Amino acid sequence: MGASTSFPHSTPRSSGSLPGRSGEPGYTVLELVIVSAIGLLVLSFSVGGISRAMAREELDGWARAVAAELTAAQQAAMTRRTDVTASFRTSAQSLTVTLPVLVWILIT
Repeated sequence: MGASTSFPHSTPRSSGSLPGRSGEPGYTVLELVIVSAIGLLVLSFSVGGISRAMAREELDGWARAVAAELTAAQQAAMTRRTDVTASFRTSAQSLTVTLPVLVWILIT
């Protein structure tokens, strides 16, 4: 028969258990809290970046719209040889600019 060796101070562990755990499968509350905190931190940075990018894109869109409106007004003034009014409206404000045809010619 084979000899069996027994160590007097060792205790058998169930498979999959780690030191400091009770042998139950799953995560500790501390692990869940740490992972949740890291996730919230990453989420807060990404939301801030997205909101800044959206604001920047909205501003760029308004700048392109104003430039296009001014270009159209300039072309109309030079074609008709008369004063032209360019109007810009947002939900909060409106702006109307009337420039004489001479100004449009001098800009170009």
